[in-house]
Amino acid sequence: MGMGIGLEGAFRDFEKIMNAFKETEVPTERAAFRLPIDLQQEDKRITISADLPGLKKSDVKVEVSPEGVLTITAERKEEAGQRSSRSFGERFRGRFRRSVRLPKSAAPEGITAKLEDGVLTLVVPKLETESPENRIINIGDDSGPASMEFPPSPAE
Repeated sequence: MGMGIGLEGAFRDFEKIMNAFKETEVPTERAAFRLPIDLQQEDKRITISADLPGLKKSDVKVEVSPEGVLTITAERKEEAGQRSSRSFGERFRGRFRRSVRLPKSAAPEGITAKLEDGVLTLVVPKLETESPENRIINIGDDSGPASMEFPPSPAE
């Protein structure tokens, strides 16, 4: 029936795609690779996790700019003798990075980092802020001080 031919055609198409894929080059250092992260925000901290399998601490750099941008930079190097004319590789090799802007409530001087079992975990503490309360604003003029209550400014 037609179903068998359609299935054969699908397998042939799949084989063509796989053969074409095998002929492509492994991405170079210039290739854009966006490091995927998980970000969890809690009351007192922000936790950022990134999978970096096979990398050592010396392959990873974490920095925070004066503007509050946290950047993770890493490099996976190709080992000498790892590739030959008969090899095929899909794993990314080269440099990659990821930057995130920290909220104003972050305390970058207290960031801790841990690389364990191929997972980089960054814990960013938050500054302690007072709970929002109404503020009384005194307005002075010739008739004496007056006051009005205004809600606090919205938090970022």
